[in-house]
Amino acid sequence: MSTDTIVALATPGGRSSISVVRLSGSKSIFFAQKLSGSKYEFYKRCVVVLPVYIKNSEKIDDAVYIFFKSPASYTGEDVIEICCHGNPVIVGSVLDRLCHFGARVADPGEYTKRAFINGKMDLVQAESVGLLISARSKDAAKHQSRNLSGGLSKTISLIRDDLLVSLSSLEYEFDISEDDSGIGGLLNKSLKVMNNNILLVKDLLRSYVRSKAYQQGVRVVICGQTNAGKSTLMNALLDSNRSITSDTAGTTRDTITSDLVVGGVPITLVDTAGLRDPQTPIEKEGVARTWKEISRADLIISVHSGDTQPIDYNDNTECLYVFNKVDIGSPGPGDCASLSVSALRGDGIDGLWKKIEDVVLSLSYTGSDIFINTARQKDSLRLCLDSMVRTKKALKNGAHELELAAFELRAAINSLDSFLGKVTSEDILEKVFTGFCVGK
Repeated sequence: MSTDTIVALATPGGRSSISVVRLSGSKSIFFAQKLSGSKYEFYKRCVVVLPVYIKNSEKIDDAVYIFFKSPASYTGEDVIEICCHGNPVIVGSVLDRLCHFGARVADPGEYTKRAFINGKMDLVQAESVGLLISARSKDAAKHQSRNLSGGLSKTISLIRDDLLVSLSSLEYEFDISEDDSGIGGLLNKSLKVMNNNILLVKDLLRSYVRSKAYQQGVRVVICGQTNAGKSTLMNALLDSNRSITSDTAGTTRDTITSDLVVGGVPITLVDTAGLRDPQTPIEKEGVARTWKEISRADLIISVHSGDTQPIDYNDNTECLYVFNKVDIGSPGPGDCASLSVSALRGDGIDGLWKKIEDVVLSLSYTGSDIFINTARQKDSLRLCLDSMVRTKKALKNGAHELELAAFELRAAINSLDSFLGKVTSEDILEKVFTGFCVGK
């Protein structure tokens, strides 16, 4: 781990009332004193107004300097936050001057990486920092905040403690104990621990679906033949003129998207070009893009009307069939539509939104308040589950496979250690932190 003192802008770039430049490292106080042209003795959690000088002792601003003494700081190192006016010229001058003194511009996620390495948080919490910053809905932010507070880590630690107790009992039995009378009770107790924790881990693995929905959103694609009223339906759902509409078939040539939140889950609503035999190269490209969106969809809204036919997508993707234009005609007795609307008049739109919300929530429902967040976490839990299943099998085979059960149990515990970041390679850490913004 580098011992450099690092610096970066901790707030978004551009003009604002305040910008925060963050220093972290053993030379933070020294660099702040040089920047302010003072010998001010910074003490724990002090807040002081001092000048900001650039080259040739020219004063460019007054700033609020806040000192967080190690280890009581975000990174666990000495940290000074310099709150100056949010002018890019001033901020750039501050960063240039601090780098001139010897600070290094922080790598993406380096502050949080140092917090992890210095024991301020585990790897699960560190991952939640980046996901909290990028959360697209209030529910997603609350979920990441729970994980940042240690909710998921505590759950994993409890599972690990259970497995560790079982492993200790098994190793005592085949390494030390000379009394075989209690081995039946030990096997039954260990099997009960395996069964309970296998269920817990399976629940956590299922939670990845909802977490992914919170992070990436659910893609809802409106499609159908030309002139089915797809763009009018898009506008009715959004209650705005987002898509261009006309009586001419094939008006929509490209995909149009809009982001919103439904039931706490972020969704991307997509309007597409109508499906028919293309008449021009441009329309051919539009139809190709429609099929691409259909392949990416989590939910398809298949629109048809009295003068167009429903399209059967023959796919495993969830699909809502909607009959449009009930203001000029009703669906036939054998129509496949789950509901009817008039996008032009707004009839049935509230009911369609309710259907969309029900499907979105069913796609992301897990029954658990604790979610795993990343593919890395899912992979670690999958390995843990596989090891526990093999442990259970060995225990069922009886006392002669106790050593094999203990071996698999150790592998399960190692997987949970990897989950928490207790045993993690540098390559994995790089993947975790490089997606962060520079100031975090």
